[in-house]
Amino acid sequence: MKKMITRMILFFIILIIFIVSANYYFDNSLDSEDISNCLSIKNKMLKDSNLYSTFKKLPKTSTKINAYKFKLHNTTIYLPEYKIKDIHLGDIPNDKDSVVIIYENNTKILIYRDKNNSIKDIFSSIDISHNKEIISHSGQQMTKKLFGDNLTIIGLNIYGYEHTPKDIKCDKNSFLNDMRLMVAFPLKSVAYGFGDLETVYRKNKDSDFYIKEIHKPEDDTIAYTITKLVNNKKQYINIDYIFPQSEVQKDLVFAFNNKRILASHNRPKWLINLQRTIDLSEGSKN
Repeated sequence: MKKMITRMILFFIILIIFIVSANYYFDNSLDSEDISNCLSIKNKMLKDSNLYSTFKKLPKTSTKINAYKFKLHNTTIYLPEYKIKDIHLGDIPNDKDSVVIIYENNTKILIYRDKNNSIKDIFSSIDISHNKEIISHSGQQMTKKLFGDNLTIIGLNIYGYEHTPKDIKCDKNSFLNDMRLMVAFPLKSVAYGFGDLETVYRKNKDSDFYIKEIHKPEDDTIAYTITKLVNNKKQYINIDYIFPQSEVQKDLVFAFNNKRILASHNRPKWLINLQRTIDLSEGSKN
């Protein structure tokens, strides 16, 4: 119920943003009520601690780690040397595919790929009864004015993690930038299935991936989600590591896509077979 209320609040915030920014779009002017609405939204966001998460420098790792090297979509992923329990390999419609690895100590790794679709109308709503997105012409116009033609959910996430509510100014000169921030910030406060967001990491501003660290105290787990753009940013892959708190291996997470890492050479048979299956599958799609 709490999550539903949070989403409703976020929806109304987005609705207010749309109304105010639409007015600004059509007559390029602001009145005192528009400024007041902006300040009201800013004050709500200033009180939300989740919105203050910004990128921290990706920690350096040892060049030698106890892990197995695994390659998927021209990306190097490091897997723990734990005893395997189960593997699920799926090929989901719409060019999505997934690998799920479950270990005896209850560590889980989920790897999946999806399209990095452009967003035409950031203010669109969903008709739940028909499971249909409702897009408006004015919403598309405003989305284009705010973000151009190439807005994606990954790009919006990255933009949000580069800023905090303190960057909102609420004056005429900064109004469009304020609107961009207010649209991006609600994504930072959406609850994660794996727990509470602790930290977001990336190597530098030009990096094509970032890592979220997520803590779920009630389950005594630490999770890391790596998001990387692939195929000329047309797609992205997510790698979710879910560790019991006593079994966390940060080094293999932060070693992601670092080809200089010295990993274990004696890969188990299950991983050799998995790699062969993946290589054959990717070869058939090229």
